[in-house]
Amino acid sequence: MIPEKGSVGASGDLAPLAHLALTIIGEGEVEYEGRRRPSGEALRLARIEPIRLEAKEGWRCSTGRKR
Repeated sequence: MIPEKGSVGASGDLAPLAHLALTIIGEGEVEYEGRRRPSGEALRLARIEPIRLEAKEGWRCSTGRKR
């Protein structure tokens, strides 16, 4: 679940981006098929493998920056 309001940083809205990044790695919660579920469970049900992040990719996901 991505918060409606969050902290605003120099590179964008950090809290929502960080929560979005959590879901793609199978952490946090999402709404899937009308139910709030752990992200890992929803990914399994949708037959999607969670992304495995390499060094510095977590930072890039949460800031929206490429470098």
